[in-house]
Amino acid sequence: MLVGVGAMQWHVFKEQFGKSYHIGEEHRQRIFEQNVAKIELHNSNPNNTYTMAVNGFADLTWDEFRMQYLSNFTHLNRTSSHQVSNSNTSVPEKKDWRGIVTDVKNQGNCGSCWSFAAVGGIESLYAIRTGQIMNFSDQQVLDCTSVGSCAGGYMESAYAFVLENGICAESEYGYVGYDDVCRNCTKVFHIAGFDSVQSEEKLVVAVARQPITVAIEANQNLQFYSSGIYDDPDCNNINAINHGVLVVGYDSQSSGLSFGKNDYWIIKNSWGVGWGERGYFRMRRNFGEYGMCAVAAYGTYAY
Repeated sequence: MLVGVGAMQWHVFKEQFGKSYHIGEEHRQRIFEQNVAKIELHNSNPNNTYTMAVNGFADLTWDEFRMQYLSNFTHLNRTSSHQVSNSNTSVPEKKDWRGIVTDVKNQGNCGSCWSFAAVGGIESLYAIRTGQIMNFSDQQVLDCTSVGSCAGGYMESAYAFVLENGICAESEYGYVGYDDVCRNCTKVFHIAGFDSVQSEEKLVVAVARQPITVAIEANQNLQFYSSGIYDDPDCNNINAINHGVLVVGYDSQSSGLSFGKNDYWIIKNSWGVGWGERGYFRMRRNFGEYGMCAVAAYGTYAY
């Protein structure tokens, strides 16, 4: 066991997150201490608009985290058919769908974010239509979508599967967090189709109607995001998209930041409630061609 300044922090981390190591603990502690130093350096800068914190991922390198929790979106295609129109459309100044979306879920050690994002969008559509909140099966979509696994997948493929086959309740087809054999279950909801959203202007119009599934570039700083408005000017590469999430709203902060009206997106993640703002994060809105972290490059929604 290593000793030093980080020894007590390491002990607290293990206790808080239930960590135990049969082998390689010293290696994990070194990684932890490097991550703590990164977090403390970030938080020491008063110009940063968000904070970082030690969480359950703090014993992982960025490469390990990326391989375990993010997805492979190398073949995403931006379609232009049936896109949301923003012409002559009036939208509210702010919107927050957190009252109708299901609770934040945890994808675990599986790159199934694409499934959680798509299923979250379908759950939201169901709630808007019926006034009832129901958890649908992320595992069914993970197991049964032809192009998708814990190694990665595509939200459009998930929507296409549900369009053709319907979706089952999570209570019948529960999440196990690994690739399993597709099995039959009772279909409780069907969608009529799905379309695309491109540009932040159109994304606002779409989110005013319902939560929208998006693909973003999740970079190393997001691993330890804790609170505030995520603002990283280097996070804008549409060729580095690796994570599926659900945009559930938008708003503006009245003061304290340097950009524009301090506009931001409200985004539901699938890394559990112990990450970020109880499983959510806020991210700068109105930035560049495709938005911060390319949030508006690959939006998709069911109808």
